[in-house]
Amino acid sequence: MKEYESENQYGFKEEKSTEDAWMKVKSTVKEAEEKYVLRIFVDFKGAFDNLEWPVLLKRLLEIGCKEMDVWNDYFSERYVCVKGEVTEIWKKAERGCPQGSVCGPVMWNLMMDVLLRELERNDCEVVAYADHLLLLVRENNRRRLEENGTRWMKIVHEWGGNVGVQVSRNKTNIMMLKGKFERERPPCIRLGETSLKYVTKVKYLGITVGEGMTFKEHLLEIRKMCGNWQTEQGGEERMGIGKKGDACYI
Repeated sequence: MKEYESENQYGFKEEKSTEDAWMKVKSTVKEAEEKYVLRIFVDFKGAFDNLEWPVLLKRLLEIGCKEMDVWNDYFSERYVCVKGEVTEIWKKAERGCPQGSVCGPVMWNLMMDVLLRELERNDCEVVAYADHLLLLVRENNRRRLEENGTRWMKIVHEWGGNVGVQVSRNKTNIMMLKGKFERERPPCIRLGETSLKYVTKVKYLGITVGEGMTFKEHLLEIRKMCGNWQTEQGGEERMGIGKKGDACYI
């Protein structure tokens, strides 16, 4: 099934990592000849939990999967159980990729491939890591930036509706990675009637990045974490239970 996975998907794939995804973002921004590069971070609500099985089985049929009997059986009569001290509750599962399973990541990538390829056909620079989706809008003026960003978000929204995965309007946000506009009038990218929130920093794949592709906030976070760790180690040393000497210095 690997031939049905977009090259722009970096999650759950051999020889690809979060570092590779970040390098793709960095190179796209650095090599952009356009005046502006806008980042749209798409957040899906419970992505793995809500993927609809009939759509997934249809996709397997489309790519010529020869083990349809196995998959039809796999995605039927599944139950989840919550156990308490005195009772347990069983509920039939009718959607979602079984998390922790071997096939779950493959199934997700297979479905998301449809979205990634549709965005690619519409000239969208896209980077995905599992269900973390990043759209990069490169343009020379505000109007085209807003038009393309809104058009591509419509594609994402329609795909989500087709597979049972909703886009979170509250958590999906935008930020300039190259070029800038007046603070009081940031770009307007719409998802239906909602204007996506503009942020000045965001944490993506473990790294905090700010406007203009800066990493000052990330370095400050690391510095704070190291300072807190050193303080804790110093306190333990005074009580005679921590590490001593050079081990407390970073």
